Amino acid sequence: MTTGEVDVRPTSARDWEVYRAVRQAMLLDAPDAFLQTFAATVSYGEDTWRSQAAGGPEVQSWLAWRGDLPVGAITALTRDGAPRLVAAWVAGHARGTGVIERLVETAITWAAARGFTTIVLGVSARNPRAVAAYERLGFVDTGERTSHPQMKDCEIHMARAIESTKVNSA
Repeated sequence: MTTGEVDVRPTSARDWEVYRAVRQAMLLDAPDAFLQTFAATVSYGEDTWRSQAAGGPEVQSWLAWRGDLPVGAITALTRDGAPRLVAAWVAGHARGTGVIERLVETAITWAAARGFTTIVLGVSARNPRAVAAYERLGFVDTGERTSHPQMKDCEIHMARAIESTKVNSA
């Protein structure tokens, strides 16, 4: 079921206040799902939030909007030469409405445009709904697990093949 169109837009430094609000909402909503804590972000100043929202050549964040309301977020970054999805979240009232699909699709397009053919992510083993969503989107469990002190369970590593959207010039 969808309720209204979802518009996914990249964040920039000027979006820092809404980016901060969404990031802190996600940390309060699912504290065991992220490596960052709400308590740590409280001390961040405007410059830190502007920098995070701005991203850079190796990192981009997006917010999903329904009208004027942000309903989700995702970040893609390049780590160790490979693209990775991190910090994906959908507001409770918007779950199951196609928001995660739009966010992941947008991030995969970003990675494909950079010539990558695989994208990876980590998801809390305590979040079977997220695991199922990623499986529906073509991600497969790699069998790798990582434990993090701030997560109450391990992180499941998943990967998906992607096709490049670069235009080949012959």
